[in-house]
This record gives sequence, structure tokens and C-alpha cells, in this order.
Amino acid sequence: MSPGDAAQLGKETPLYEGPSKASRSFGILPLGTLLTLSGEIDGNFLEVEVQLEDGLNRGWILEESLHRPSDQPAAAAAAAAPATAKPEHSNRRRRMVVPRDEGLLIRREPSFYYGLYALGNLCFIDAAQMPSKHSGLGFSGGASIGYFVQKNLSIGLDGGYSVINGNDLDSTVINVGLIDLGLSLAYHFDDFEVFGGLQYSIGAGIIDLPTQLNAIRSASEFSSLWFLTGVGYRVQTGQMTSLAFRARYGGSLSRDLIGFQTISLGAYFEIRG
Repeated sequence: MSPGDAAQLGKETPLYEGPSKASRSFGILPLGTLLTLSGEIDGNFLEVEVQLEDGLNRGWILEESLHRPSDQPAAAAAAAAPATAKPEHSNRRRRMVVPRDEGLLIRREPSFYYGLYALGNLCFIDAAQMPSKHSGLGFSGGASIGYFVQKNLSIGLDGGYSVINGNDLDSTVINVGLIDLGLSLAYHFDDFEVFGGLQYSIGAGIIDLPTQLNAIRSASEFSSLWFLTGVGYRVQTGQMTSLAFRARYGGSLSRDLIGFQTISLGAYFEIRG
């Protein structure tokens, strides 16, 4: 395989940014795509160039995805034919132009995502009838789904369960469970993101509550609208999968009887399509 050689894909395959399946994928090259080999080889990966209608795209593909049906006939013809001088332009690199529809495939952007998340929460609880604030560790977990309104802008829906836990200096404990339903808007730039949104948390259960809070008769009284804001960083783990690490701050807007605030760190496993 020499620099400038032409090749064709024998099957649909991703075009990677680097010589590894863990590298970022630019998209899917369809069966029959024409390529130009750069001559660079790293393990079982080959560096190739694809000439799209709007410019040259360079990346890496698995060697096994190549199919060059003209190799054997060309080799047989070369062996049977007398040797001839190569034209002066034979060493020039050939450019294979991918039709517009294939160009759209290689440059397509994700339109939706879905996945699971798990968070650890540092909780702060302010109860009107308690002399001091409570603080402690809790957790959240659930699922998310979203849609890319634009290339760098997505809207997402989250659904999950949270445990809010806190102790005060007198060792009294407040421990409640919440069902969370959230709507968020995120702006993405490269692998970073900033996001904000609203979440409605429904009181699902009282695990532990001090006697001073006897005015609270049911878990539903913990239900409240929350605000959320935070930042994240995404690591590509596969062609369509990624792991996003996010830090967020949230707080309940209703604080008549009791108010909650959380600082959360966690991971989101997402699949994009």
C-alpha cells in the first residue's frame, strides 16, 4: 500500500480521528466509498483521505474494511503485459470524490441521545422548625433522553430517584426520598458543556425525620420545583457511546417548611444516534 493508492470500502465502517476504536468517530462511511491511502499504518488501522464536495477529510479506518476488486486483475494484466515506462504524472496523489449523499453521511451530527446517570450529592437542609441546618451525603440515579436542536444545543429530559440526607450537631437526622423529573438545556463546545434547567421533585418517602418536624404529615409535602445548573466534560468511549462527567448545583424553590440544596458530582453514560 503506497501513498496515493486508491481503495474502496468493502463494508460500511466508521472513520476515526485516530488509529483506535476509542478515538472520536467522524461518522459512518458507506459501502463502496472511494478512498485515497496516505501510506500511514498503525497496527490494523490505515490512514485515508476522502475528498468530499466541500473539502478533504482525513482519518483512520480498519484495514479489514477495505476492498480493492481491481487489484488481482490489475496484477495479472501487469504480469502479462510488457514493461512500459510510467507516465510522469503517475506518482501524483489521486483524489477520489465522494458524492454528496455520502458526504452527508460522513459529516452527519448526532440528533438524539439516551442513557443512564449516577450522582453523589452533598446535601444541605434548612428546616424552619430546627435550630440548625442539616448536611450530609446522598445520591441520585436515573435515565435521560435528549434531542439536539442544533449542533451545539440540546434539550434533555431526566427521570430518576434521589435520597436527600442530613445530620445536625445534635445528631438528629433528616432522610427523605424524591422522584425527580427534569428538563434541561445544554450548550456544547468540543467536549465541554454548560447546562441549566428545572426539575420537579415529588416526595416519595420519609426514611427518617426528627420529632420537631411533626407539622410534616406526609412525604408529598417535600414536593417542590428545583433549579439546576452545572458544567460537564465528555469522554468518547466508542463510535456512538460516551461518558460525561458533570458537576451541578441545585436547590428547591419552595422553602416554607423545609428547603434543600445539593452539590452533585457524577457520571452519565450516553448513546448518541
